[in-house]
Amino acid sequence: MHEAVLVYGAAAATGVAAADVEDFSCSGVTGASHWACLLLDFQGDVASISFNRSAITNNTVSSGSGAGALVFTSAQASKGGGSSSAALTVRITNSCLAGNTGGSGSALYSSVPLLEMDINQSYIGDHRSTFRGMFGGGAVHIKANSSAVRLHGTNIEHNTAECGSGGAIYLSSNVDTIAIDGSSKISGNRAVLGGAIYVSGSVDAFILDGSSTISGNRVDGGSGGALYIRSVSFFAVTGGSAISDNSAQYAGGAIYVFSYVGAVTINGSSTISDNRADGGSGGAIYIADYVDTITIDGSSMISGNRAYGGNGGAIYIADYVDTISIDGSSTISGNRVDGGSGGAVFVLSYVNVLTIIGSSTISGNRADGGSETPLFT
Repeated sequence: MHEAVLVYGAAAATGVAAADVEDFSCSGVTGASHWACLLLDFQGDVASISFNRSAITNNTVSSGSGAGALVFTSAQASKGGGSSSAALTVRITNSCLAGNTGGSGSALYSSVPLLEMDINQSYIGDHRSTFRGMFGGGAVHIKANSSAVRLHGTNIEHNTAECGSGGAIYLSSNVDTIAIDGSSKISGNRAVLGGAIYVSGSVDAFILDGSSTISGNRVDGGSGGALYIRSVSFFAVTGGSAISDNSAQYAGGAIYVFSYVGAVTINGSSTISDNRADGGSGGAIYIADYVDTITIDGSSMISGNRAYGGNGGAIYIADYVDTISIDGSSTISGNRVDGGSGGAVFVLSYVNVLTIIGSSTISGNRADGGSETPLFT
């Protein structure tokens, strides 16, 4: 019996403090083990890697052996159990990561705690994670804590975690800030949980801004058509941004939060629309605990969302909400639940303060099979 020969990736370096990669191309590596293009092992308290005008395309790592095309590790972090303070800064600018296939994080895998990851004016698309297990990340997998993950003017599209979570991005620990702006697009991604982004830890702030969109993502067999997050202190959709046309087989057609949410803010002519929970509650948003405040302001809209077989055509809250405020000519309209209550919003416990002012409206919401009240508590 002959043992399989492991074929490692194209290049590797250890003891790295800083790396600048420009006009680099890696394409067509097949049958690699652990990584396909570049493995960097970082050292020191602060390290950095930058990619500019580079292309990482159409490479393959065997699903049972490793991660993806780019792999960042640290022997120093491993000795500390992976819980050391954030150390690595990753910047990707004017680059293309596309068509890579691998384990967890087919394009980029990092086990190093991140100070920040900035992806600017780049494309990350058409990746496929074939890893079978509890992890995922069709394109990106960050195993350690992250201080900031920022996307600016970047498209992340058509990535798939076939048997895992996070069709595009999997963050396996806590994150201080996730900021998506500059007309970024996260669309057409697919997974079992969190069609686009999965965060297994807590997030201090999630901000979708600057006419950015999260659309057309889906989960097959789970919840959170676009986003699955354990808990979040501040969640904002602002600056004419949109979360639309996402779907989940169960709950949370667009967003599923496993625990509490401090504040949800939808403002600046932003929209949450046409999302769908096919077998549960919360056509757009499902929050499995309490929420301090929900604010819809600045001509923003929650419309056309639908839940089948549960409650809350647009929003489902599994505990109480202290304050709901709808202001500034904003609307909640045309949402629907089939087989349950709360055509627009369902709050399982109570709402302490509800304010509807500034020519705002709640209209045309529908509940088939339960209470017709648009907001049910």
